[in-house]
Amino acid sequence: MAAPDVTQKTEVYETLSGINLAFGAVVDHLTTMRQSGILRSHYARVLQGLTHELRAEINVATLETLSRIEEQDWTRYGKVRIKWEKYLRGPEPKRKKTSR
Repeated sequence: MAAPDVTQKTEVYETLSGINLAFGAVVDHLTTMRQSGILRSHYARVLQGLTHELRAEINVATLETLSRIEEQDWTRYGKVRIKWEKYLRGPEPKRKKTSR
């Protein structure tokens, strides 16, 4: 995956958040269906477990990629910061040669 720009990264994080909220809603709805007697308790819990597993799998796959992208950004922007700090410090004073 090519490194996305800041707007794209923001959209990915917001999308992942939305996915997690939606999975949470599914789990809540399954609880409601279990409590109302529509789904057998054991079956509802199995479905909730599968839902949690799928949510975790999506998070892991997404965050592995995002982690690589963030590390690349950290390195790239760290280099920019170092150059900026050198510029702000100004030229290095010249050292006199010492004879031994």
